[in-house]
Amino acid sequence: MQQPDELRSRIGLTGQYAAVDEYLTGRENLEMVGRLYHLPKKQARRRADELLERFDLVDAASRLVKTYSGGMRRRLDLSASLVFSPPVLFLDEPTTGLDPRSRLAMWDIIGELVSGGTTLLLTTQYLEEADRLADRIAVVDAGRVIAEGTSGELKARVGGERLEITVAQGDGLEDAARVLELPECWNVTPTVMAAYA
Repeated sequence: MQQPDELRSRIGLTGQYAAVDEYLTGRENLEMVGRLYHLPKKQARRRADELLERFDLVDAASRLVKTYSGGMRRRLDLSASLVFSPPVLFLDEPTTGLDPRSRLAMWDIIGELVSGGTTLLLTTQYLEEADRLADRIAVVDAGRVIAEGTSGELKARVGGERLEITVAQGDGLEDAARVLELPECWNVTPTVMAAYA
C-alpha cells in the first residue's frame, strides 16, 4: 500500500458491536475520537456537538454510555465513525439487535448519509434492510459471492412472490382457495400448493 494514512483518512467503520467506552459520556466519547484524529480540542468539541444533535443524543450527551439503550449506543457508535466525515463508510450489521423503531430511525440516518454523498458498504442479514438501503447487493455464502445485482435483478432471478397456506384439515382446502381468489386485474397465474398440518 503506497499511502496508508491517506487511505485511513477516507474510510470510516462501524462494527457490528458498539465500540464506545461505556464509562465515558456520549460527548466524551465523540471528543476522544476527534482528538485521536488529531482535531484541535475546540474543533473536536464542536464536531461532537454537531453529531449529538444530528443523531438525537443531546439530552443524553452528559450521561455515561452504560446507561444508554441499545439504539442510543448504535447511534453514538455510528456518529463516532463520522467524526471526521469519511467519504467511504463500512457498516457491519448496523441494526442487529435493535427494536423496530430504532431500526427505522437508523435506516433514515443511513439514507441521509448516502444522500449527502457518503459511499456506503453495508453487511446485513436482513433482506428488507438491503432492499431499502442498497443500490447493489452481493449475496455471500461461505465467503463466496453467489449472486450480485440490484434488488430487482436478484428478485427476478429467484422468481415471483409466493404465499404458502397450511390448512388444518383436507376439507379446508376449498375454503382457503375461495378466500384467496385473485382479482383478474392482478395479472398473475396462481399456483396452488397444499400442505396439511
